[in-house]
Amino acid sequence: MWETLSMLRLGKMSCVFSQVFAAGATTTIVQNAYLTHQSVIVINALTPEAASFLLTPPGVYALEANRGIGEWTFTHASMPGPLETIIAVIG
Repeated sequence: MWETLSMLRLGKMSCVFSQVFAAGATTTIVQNAYLTHQSVIVINALTPEAASFLLTPPGVYALEANRGIGEWTFTHASMPGPLETIIAVIG
């Protein structure tokens, strides 16, 4: 809890960035210095196509995360075109 409060004081709670999921890919690596062992990621779609992509089975999920270097690997369905999303990091 104290680490979370400390990060909040440093402004870490307002980390938002865009991420493009590439066409034809089934995994996407997200790298950001704000991703730590206490982070939670919220992915939001910017377009109707991206919203559909987020709901397409198997969905978007992370089975692999190297929180020491701020790198998470997301698995997802393959899509015909690139889709841009907004990622918010909490914690």
